[in-house]
Amino acid sequence: MSAYNEVFPAEEEVCERCGSSVRRPVQFKFGDTWQHRYSVGDRITWGGNDIGERGHRRVAVMGYPGVCPACGFVPDCTYDIIVEDDVIVCVQPSSGSYDYATNDQTFVVLAL
Repeated sequence: MSAYNEVFPAEEEVCERCGSSVRRPVQFKFGDTWQHRYSVGDRITWGGNDIGERGHRRVAVMGYPGVCPACGFVPDCTYDIIVEDDVIVCVQPSSGSYDYATNDQTFVVLAL
């Protein structure tokens, strides 16, 4: 797998396999993709192996779940990561509202 970043959601979720409350890492490709680890509220790093463009007002980025830290389970789902002015503001299970496939990208610019 090529390089990616990780973000940890602000809220815990319940693992569907083991029932543990966990903060599962979510992998994504936006910004300098080089194994950076983020939390909600962190600013995206740019200036290396960049995917996307810096400075957009609002962007939705597709994320993939990492393993449950309690049991190792990886659910078959995706996440929406909302980035505003290069800051991660939200990580949540995908709502289906964003069509990432439109431009064959892992992100959608919502507002310039």
